[in-house]
Amino acid sequence: PLKIKPRTLTGDSLLKATYQAKASMDGSAKAPPVVVTVAVSNAGSYVLQPVSINVTSSMNVRVTSPAQELQSLSPGATAEMRMELAVSSVSKPLKVKCQLKYEAVGEGAPAAPVTLQTELLLPCSAFLQPKDMPADEFNSLIANNQVPHQSSAVIEGAEGRSFKQTLQLLSMLSPPTRPFFSA
Repeated sequence: PLKIKPRTLTGDSLLKATYQAKASMDGSAKAPPVVVTVAVSNAGSYVLQPVSINVTSSMNVRVTSPAQELQSLSPGATAEMRMELAVSSVSKPLKVKCQLKYEAVGEGAPAAPVTLQTELLLPCSAFLQPKDMPADEFNSLIANNQVPHQSSAVIEGAEGRSFKQTLQLLSMLSPPTRPFFSA
């Protein structure tokens, strides 16, 4: 399975947040949602309660399953919040405005709740579902220049490599089958 590297969402001296976004594997859905998992870490010495994330819906992105707020996050602890987003267009990366809110509790803690304004970046790769494909089928598909879903994509870490080198790298990732992505 492909590993998704968490992206930094936001943070301050008391809280750090990262996230991962990937297409839901629900094959029955007409338009599978994008599942976003936000990992929140308490980097301070106060208990944080509650911790919540609010995503602003737009013309292109709608929240279909909001994240449940965390009732309490102890110092040094990390917890996850999961939400689902319906995306109307998967042909370009999207930015989604959101707010992370928390209140620090304890002697010397900030008096007011804290709101961190930020944006989720949903890259096009968040809209793709992996598909197992035998190596021969993958090589044939690439070699015959008859790719059914012709498009371009930016592959992180591929900067400075030729297309041929990138294909060789992809073909070595997981023998005997190769991941092939479809929208």
